[in-house]
Amino acid sequence: MGPWSRGLGWAAAALLIVGCGHPEGSTGATGPLPAHDAGSTSAEPPRGDAGSVDAHREPTADAGRADAGHGQVAATDAGHADAGPGLPPAHDAGRATDAGRAMDAGRGMDASQAMDAGGATDAGPAAPPALCRMAITCDKTIPNDPKITCTFTLADGAGVTEFDDHIGIELHGRSSLTFPKKNYSIELHDAAGDDEATDLLGMGKESDWILDGMWADRSLMRNALIFDAFRDLGGLHYAPKGRWCTLDLNGQPQGLYRVEEKIKRDDDRVVLTADDGTGKSFIIKQDSGGTATLSIGEESHWELVYPNQDKATSAQLAGVQTWLNALGKALNSPTDPQIGLLTLLDRDAAVDWLLFEEMMKNIDAYNLSIHFSRDAGGLARLIPWDFDLSLGQPTVSGDNSMPANDQPGGWIIHHTSLSKGLAAVPDIVQRLGPRWRELRAGPLSDAALQARLDAYQVTLAADAVAQNFKIWPLAQINYTQTYAPYSLYPVTSYADEVSKLRAFLTARLAWIDAHVDGYPN
Repeated sequence: MGPWSRGLGWAAAALLIVGCGHPEGSTGATGPLPAHDAGSTSAEPPRGDAGSVDAHREPTADAGRADAGHGQVAATDAGHADAGPGLPPAHDAGRATDAGRAMDAGRGMDASQAMDAGGATDAGPAAPPALCRMAITCDKTIPNDPKITCTFTLADGAGVTEFDDHIGIELHGRSSLTFPKKNYSIELHDAAGDDEATDLLGMGKESDWILDGMWADRSLMRNALIFDAFRDLGGLHYAPKGRWCTLDLNGQPQGLYRVEEKIKRDDDRVVLTADDGTGKSFIIKQDSGGTATLSIGEESHWELVYPNQDKATSAQLAGVQTWLNALGKALNSPTDPQIGLLTLLDRDAAVDWLLFEEMMKNIDAYNLSIHFSRDAGGLARLIPWDFDLSLGQPTVSGDNSMPANDQPGGWIIHHTSLSKGLAAVPDIVQRLGPRWRELRAGPLSDAALQARLDAYQVTLAADAVAQNFKIWPLAQINYTQTYAPYSLYPVTSYADEVSKLRAFLTARLAWIDAHVDGYPN
């Protein structure tokens, strides 16, 4: 049976998704949402008057749920309180996906596309894809750096092999380097060591990928939820695509992983005009290995993702540093019409990024893992990344915030020059409420977001989830060994975790409904 001879067979995983449940024909999704105005997808959208707001619809907010904690928020569905092992029932188990579509274990679409009404056929939405299978074989221990050569096989949910060749592989992450379950960065190679760009599972032809072990995210769904919802806004709203798989390393099961796009310039990822040699087109990220500098939060170094930092010319490096210097001045004078934030950042993109970060209550939003992209000297856009610590985790020791980080109410507790700068710009703040209500009437409605989680639960087959937490026990997953002030709220089972995640999300949305017009107070 080759690399699949150990661990759970793909066919068994496909069979077990039938009973997981998925709303049929009524997902609550509305497809890609238009940008705020026609100009918002261009490199330099009109910024309008500070007093202008977009038209919007008023949803009914339930402010009574605003400040409820984990123990106070009723579960979204009574079935989610089941503390038994394995996968919790879907959001509405009474409307289970029919077996014919649930058994479609082929490449399919990613879960966000599968539950999106735009991907529907006459027979209803396509079934979420079954788990893919990955196997890595190495003859030495995988290091943090540099990459070593190993072999890699990936098969889709129907068992069709999509890649079977060599990879360069190294550990991936920052704080996650301390996790027992490692994340990996891989580069697809041929036998000669040359890059072998491959379209993995319909996500686009590329050679660079991330294998995310999701160790600190006990729901296994936080990153997928935010990335899929953000990307489905359409236009230039990029966030990484990904698919869940099981992984064997040297024949030993490693549990569930998510094969995910690495943020980089590509026609299927961040679409940018080729740089002209002056650093006007770029992607940069906060990273201690970066050569450019600007202090925001806990990191002052920025790595050039595009142009590649190791290959960039001195003129390109200087061009990016010049932009960062201008951003530093803008953060100190955010409303200045000549040098302020709106001379550098796409206003509407910044509004959407801020709302999504706050929706997830991502503790590191303004502090770490910040990514910017800029196309041909235009206005820069923020790219969402890394949401393991969101939606109720972590609990912060000595947190005097009211309410605390692990409660659904309140804005993100960690502020930096970035969050303070954005909050100081009236033309950003005044658009938060109207844009939030627009999103809540469509892709961020309770029904649409819960439907995404339903679709994910179909893919995350019960026995694969059980195997994952047999290898990496829930009781041993915490954050104090990585950063002592942070801990994770207690859960009794995977079902309990998903129940808490759903309840926190519902309460968080209601709190923002009631308070968004008062941001940042």
